[in-house]
Amino acid sequence: MPSKVSHRIDILWDMPTTKTPSSLKWLINKRARLHGEISRIELRQPDRIEIAAQRLMIAEQEVESARRLLHYERDLAGSHLQKLKENLHTIDATLGLHEIQIDPHIIRPIRPRDMKTILPYGKITRLIFEYLGASNGKPVTTTEFAIFISSIENMNLEKVQFSGIM
Repeated sequence: MPSKVSHRIDILWDMPTTKTPSSLKWLINKRARLHGEISRIELRQPDRIEIAAQRLMIAEQEVESARRLLHYERDLAGSHLQKLKENLHTIDATLGLHEIQIDPHIIRPIRPRDMKTILPYGKITRLIFEYLGASNGKPVTTTEFAIFISSIENMNLEKVQFSGIM
């Protein structure tokens, strides 16, 4: 449904008898574009506000969830760390009771691995030796090793790209 203003502009442009000056035509065109922009914004504004409000609500929920996780991690880390320190102190005290005196502070810490391994320790080495034995002295590639190990261990290699290292 055309507005009254756009209908009036169409009348001005369609008037064959009077030539509209270019400056007036520019102003009419500028006004029509501004009015179109205002109409577009007014039509979309409720939806955009609703979307922004939903995004804000989701972000607030995520922030609250992150706060709860942070408090949980702090509490867990604190209690877990305290328990580990108590165990360490107990072992230090036990070392002090042994007839062979060892200063516990000279024992370097062994950091646990952060990553889990796919196979148990030594399993890949045993599988490599098994494959080398089955190859009867013929040269084999790393890709062949990977395929052999994955088939024995039922690993999916469909998405793995091999670089062709020999």
